[in-house]
Amino acid sequence: MKNTMLPVIFFSIYCMAAPFTVMGQDKAKVTVTIKNLTAISTDACNQKMDFYGNITIDGKTKSFPLMEGNNIRPNWQFVTTTDKEIVTPLIQILDDDDALCGGGDDEISISGSASRIRKSLVTTESQTKDFTSQGTSSNNGNEMARISFTINIEPTKTGFLTKGNWKNVRKEYKTGSGPWEELHITTIPPTCETADNFHIFRTNGLYEINDGPVKCNPTDPQIITTYSWSFQANETQIRLTKRGSSLFENYTINQLDENIMILSSSYSSGGVTTYHRTIFKH
Repeated sequence: MKNTMLPVIFFSIYCMAAPFTVMGQDKAKVTVTIKNLTAISTDACNQKMDFYGNITIDGKTKSFPLMEGNNIRPNWQFVTTTDKEIVTPLIQILDDDDALCGGGDDEISISGSASRIRKSLVTTESQTKDFTSQGTSSNNGNEMARISFTINIEPTKTGFLTKGNWKNVRKEYKTGSGPWEELHITTIPPTCETADNFHIFRTNGLYEINDGPVKCNPTDPQIITTYSWSFQANETQIRLTKRGSSLFENYTINQLDENIMILSSSYSSGGVTTYHRTIFKH
């Protein structure tokens, strides 16, 4: 179905701007927290583990200093952002051995026979996962421990916006402080107004309106139009810039989460302000 494009629906005023493209916008904030490390073996030197370790997320690594003890609550935490659809944090735990104990730090078995734990999570959903893993005797040596850790995913507005296809489920308008009323578009033949168009916001800064599976005319292009998009005003607005043009339009973000997006705009004429808002769902 070919429907009136989002910018036309809102009757926004065009403004001048330089061409704009955004690459690699962050989809989520990722927090990995190591809560507990409990030895299930003893260090060969002084019967106490000397734990230290690293957390790696999306190619970025944070190291944590030595803590001595067989049952510690280090609260080691690494917080970073990612533009990936799936993120796989990596945890590595080791035991420090000084020269008197033979030197050469030991890998601690915390996950089967390995000293490393990898967990893959999608970044498009808010979630907090608690994990516990216990090591077993291996070629790493006799150092073994139980680890308790948490991975928290908090999608950014980019993460919510680019999660998938958005469908326009309702258009509304009001004048001044009056009540919201549904806005019916009368310029589209009823035979092809099946509300199957969808909108795609891509992480590379491109916005597309897709004609969906049912078209008013079989020869119509599948991609109705393409814009560049960016956040404005501390991520309280979305700016759409038509590809190949310097014209842009800003829309206020009234709501944006995993399931719903509400965008609005307004214009004034003859001393009267008219407000438009569009509600999208996946």
